[in-house]
Amino acid sequence: MSFILWDYVISFDDEVNLFWSSRRSWIKFLFFVNRYLGLILRLWDALSERYELNYSTCGAAARRSSKEILCVFVDPESIIYVTIQLVVIGIILILRVWVITGNQRWILWSFFGLLACTASVSVVLFVLNLRSTEATVIHFVLSLVFEGTIFTAAAYHGIKDWRNRRSLLSSGGDTLQPSPEPIMQLMFQDSVIYFLTALLALPQGVTGPSSRYTRSVGRLPSRGLKKKFYINFFLH
Repeated sequence: MSFILWDYVISFDDEVNLFWSSRRSWIKFLFFVNRYLGLILRLWDALSERYELNYSTCGAAARRSSKEILCVFVDPESIIYVTIQLVVIGIILILRVWVITGNQRWILWSFFGLLACTASVSVVLFVLNLRSTEATVIHFVLSLVFEGTIFTAAAYHGIKDWRNRRSLLSSGGDTLQPSPEPIMQLMFQDSVIYFLTALLALPQGVTGPSSRYTRSVGRLPSRGLKKKFYINFFLH
């Protein structure tokens, strides 16, 4: 909770400057969902545990069947909740690569198809109640394959853009000056950081401690990275 509040405070000025007065868009919608949904749910759970309230986010429904359905979507331990988070960041990653590659439709739909397959397998594993180590490995490996594909596409176009800029600068002399932070550079940096974070989280997700606290802490870095993705995408 402390990390979430800290992340909220340090990025509040960016939220005000970039999103409050901007026009409505999918980027704005995804930003606010990512920013406030987890904050509200975790704050409510923290208060319910601290003051021993009768209802947490999962206990807000009276009927058992309704309670189980609610937990599927709001409990951070639920594979459905995790899948929703992965889909959100997957969409923003796909949109970034799509823009970088010149708005090519086949790239857009190819990555959306890969994301849909990854999310579908995660949901199927949950529906079949497969909670073995093999099922966990499948879930993480599929996510890693998707993120690795995105990373490869970003790296390819990042290196290609870097070479083009070098050739232009060498042919143009001092007349061409690179911008301080070109979008390709930001895209490549974000992709490297996120991919390494996901790669390092793989052993912990498969063989690490199974406590609720440990798994929650393991997902905190990706939350901050998602915020950075939204801001960089909005700026460019």
